[in-house]
Amino acid sequence: MPRFLLDANLSRRTAHYLAQTLGLEVAPLELVASRCLPDPQVAALAMREGYVLVTLDRRFAQEYAANPRHRGVILLQLEDQSRRVVDPLLERFFRHLPPELTLDDAFTTITEGGYTVVHRVSNE
Repeated sequence: MPRFLLDANLSRRTAHYLAQTLGLEVAPLELVASRCLPDPQVAALAMREGYVLVTLDRRFAQEYAANPRHRGVILLQLEDQSRRVVDPLLERFFRHLPPELTLDDAFTTITEGGYTVVHRVSNE
């Protein structure tokens, strides 16, 4: 399983919850970066450190996924973006993710109704 970087729009308590509940390696942006970073610097950090980025920001997720060097991105498209909804939704997603389905180099969208995973097509 890859390492995950939670964007600033997600709680560090969500990172702690996923690490404790599922044993995932999840880092909240606020603990990885020494200061608040603009999106391009967050993207550079995620790519440099090999993180799959998790965010609520659709524009940022799409821009990040357009970079051929990205490791992967998970976009949460939720009406209610509170931890009360986000934490159990992510837990359910990771618990039921088929082992053969990799999140590396993929654009994953999670909603209350399900998820889609689109892998990047190689031009080689």
